[in-house]
Amino acid sequence: MASTVPNEGLIRFQGFLESEHLLVTSTESIQQVLVQESYNFVKPKGAKKLFNRFLGSKILFMSEGSDHKESKRHMQPPFSLSRVKTLYGAFWERAVRLCDEIEREVMPDEQGSIVNIEMPTHNATLDAVLRTTFGEKFEGSPHKIEILQLKDTVLSGTWDVRLYFMMAAMLPVWAARLIPGGISARVDEAGSRVRQSVRNLIRDRTTDVGSAASDDIATQIAAAGYFSEDELVANLLSIVIAG
Repeated sequence: MASTVPNEGLIRFQGFLESEHLLVTSTESIQQVLVQESYNFVKPKGAKKLFNRFLGSKILFMSEGSDHKESKRHMQPPFSLSRVKTLYGAFWERAVRLCDEIEREVMPDEQGSIVNIEMPTHNATLDAVLRTTFGEKFEGSPHKIEILQLKDTVLSGTWDVRLYFMMAAMLPVWAARLIPGGISARVDEAGSRVRQSVRNLIRDRTTDVGSAASDDIATQIAAAGYFSEDELVANLLSIVIAG
């Protein structure tokens, strides 16, 4: 569309049920939409509806206007440059482990060995994000397996999950639950269990405030005291999903 429709960086078009959409077609327009005039462009209703349903309200990247500004102000401290530098080690360590895992998969005596790195890379990224979000103690937490249900069910990327999310973004909740195959119930159950596991993990982590092991993102955001427990769970899950 961007190459066939004359435009100056933005293309307005209508989608399902005459819903309005904007297609950004240039780097200058991306900067305008995401940085310079970000508060003049609202998030897509379908995306907001989907995230609000599975994560809850007051999510940073789905909020608008003054709500977004205030939430951003309270979530920025853990992502300052000095704080981010303290996380380099965790990402580096997991990257080295990933390289070792891939190396073991390659047969040294075979020419032209092919190794699928999609899932190992995905798992390594998720491990690093979860560890930096919830701290080093996450590895030994009893909630780890339950939280990984998010990857296995909600983020599996299978055709039925993709189709369900696409339709759930457009349909009301009652209609989405009529989709055959039980996918709606599976996703709802997995989402509920993940939220509860994160809630329990946050409660465990807040007891470590002031210790050397409490320098993780979850504890720092919780210490600000701005978000309710449900809002904190939703925002931390959004960080994991974005990662």
